[in-house]
Amino acid sequence: MIPRNLVECVLISHSAFEEAGRRAEQKIDYVKYGGREPACLALIGESRTGKSRCIEGILRRHPVQRTQEGILSPVLAITVPSKPTVKSLAENFLRKLRVTDWEKGTEPQKTARLIKLLEQCGVVTLILDEFHHFYDKTSNKVQHHVADWLKNIVSEGHVALVASGLQSLQSVIDQNEQLAGRFGAPVVMPRFFWSNEEQQAEWLGILAGFDDVLREHFDFPSLCSEEMGFRFYCATGGLIGYLTNTLRQIVWNAIDDDRAKIRLQDFDRAYKQAIWVMDRRSASKGEVTPFDERWNANPNEAAIGAATTVGCHVGEVREKSFGSKAPTTAAQVFSK
Repeated sequence: MIPRNLVECVLISHSAFEEAGRRAEQKIDYVKYGGREPACLALIGESRTGKSRCIEGILRRHPVQRTQEGILSPVLAITVPSKPTVKSLAENFLRKLRVTDWEKGTEPQKTARLIKLLEQCGVVTLILDEFHHFYDKTSNKVQHHVADWLKNIVSEGHVALVASGLQSLQSVIDQNEQLAGRFGAPVVMPRFFWSNEEQQAEWLGILAGFDDVLREHFDFPSLCSEEMGFRFYCATGGLIGYLTNTLRQIVWNAIDDDRAKIRLQDFDRAYKQAIWVMDRRSASKGEVTPFDERWNANPNEAAIGAATTVGCHVGEVREKSFGSKAPTTAAQVFSK
């Protein structure tokens, strides 16, 4: 029986993914073997660029263990709520450490308890996903009190910190001088750009990895051919999250239809089912999608330019076109 989580079982790496994992392991090892200076890493990327998969990989390499002395949790990960407070963060960490009465106590009591438990549970690294929530877009203000609290937790708990989120997390770090001094250069998880030969090759390599696994169960056009690679690029905007969403739907449909052969029209159907309509800019205008047989699969500037808008929020406008030169720095990636 073909598992419905077949796509999730495939972990295809690429240079930014490997760099994120490598840099995180450096921080973890440093603290684990006695390093006392703060070691912090920022993982930045648009939505659906694979940040969560990086975090999953870190957690997989450092699983929770049960010993006679209690639980050992070398890496502790939480998702920052939309309007974080010291209380909410402390309680989230305590829940992750399986504390039953996590809601009891004052803010200072919760903080003291957390610092003590970090040592008792062998925590060497904290991971905060959605770290950009420290920045309030409505007021354009950083939650300084919460950021200061986190800085103290990292210092007093002698732990490393991995902060993951959108570009605005840089504002949180930049506006807190002491926190900024604990971070090195960020790792940027990019959307891939077809116009950049190196990124195009990586994109096709990722598709080749999925092709190898899925071909054990299905018969379909080569995912890593230039034509299919370009179709997938324009459909997903070079975003890994949209790629896996589409491939997952393709697998589900094939399983439900009890068929091994997958045709181009099956890709088109799955794509229309998998991607939210506002991000299917072509379909929302009544035009053909990249998996339609009538669509021009020859690389062209119009299609490449349109792909850069996939995944952007409603009303979001890019102020410049990257043209044939893809962005290679964090500033270029996020300039809009």
